[in-house]
Amino acid sequence: MYVSKGREPRAFTVNHPDALFGKHRELISDAMENEHPLVTIYCPVWKGGNGVWGHKNPRASSAVCLTNHRLLISVDFHNRRPPEIHKIPHNSILSLEIGQALLAGWFRCVCLKDEDTSSSIDILFNSQVITTFERLIFFWRGFCVKGIQKDFLRINQKTDFENNRRLPGEIFTNRFTLPAVIKNKKHKTEILSHKKTILVSSLRYLIIFTSEAAPDPNLLTFAESKNFLNLNCSEIYPRFVFSSGDIYLRFSGNNRQILNLAIYPDVSPEIRKRFELLNKNILLKKSER
Repeated sequence: MYVSKGREPRAFTVNHPDALFGKHRELISDAMENEHPLVTIYCPVWKGGNGVWGHKNPRASSAVCLTNHRLLISVDFHNRRPPEIHKIPHNSILSLEIGQALLAGWFRCVCLKDEDTSSSIDILFNSQVITTFERLIFFWRGFCVKGIQKDFLRINQKTDFENNRRLPGEIFTNRFTLPAVIKNKKHKTEILSHKKTILVSSLRYLIIFTSEAAPDPNLLTFAESKNFLNLNCSEIYPRFVFSSGDIYLRFSGNNRQILNLAIYPDVSPEIRKRFELLNKNILLKKSER
């Protein structure tokens, strides 16, 4: 019987959690409660350092399983500390992020820990399997949208995903690009923010932020990150806020701040107006619930 030490050469998918290695098979299978697994991914220990944008290397192997009710993530530290299992309902996820820089890829889940706090889980992997994580996010987005969930499993999503990554009936009602913010300090170039593109989905306000980074402003892009934000998260109220010219996306619940996501520094009056308009639309969407 094969005993995994988390040192496999690359991440890969399996058809069912029963095909996972070692502790991951037990952790994921035991956590499932009459659920249907849609996407299951195994990621060995990442041998490199942290991610380009500060994503932490857990120094552990991980398994990710998206079911029709929850996102299950198991983490095995291979005897350095006890393994962990995270059971996250779809509507408790505030955002899912994927990105890649050359051979390095990353996945981050930001979710509600309890009524007043949030937590994040980072997984680093070989970027060759990033399309599998894109497909996982594609399914999750479908479950977050009211009206799609009931028939979601019966529709052949593979074709739609491979063509344009859009959900059935989805259009982008707003799209704009924020240029990179670069300053020179004492002959030293400082990149305050990389180029970002914002896509606002017509389906229950799912927003996609795409960031591009380069080691030098004159060089080609070498890294890209996509952050899929669920502004329809249950009992959570998102709003863009401005502080000293910078803009943040703030998630609040029970009149308490849960999470602040930095979006962009040095916002111009024109850009600020566009985000203020998004705020009004978000509030309108919330009133429809």
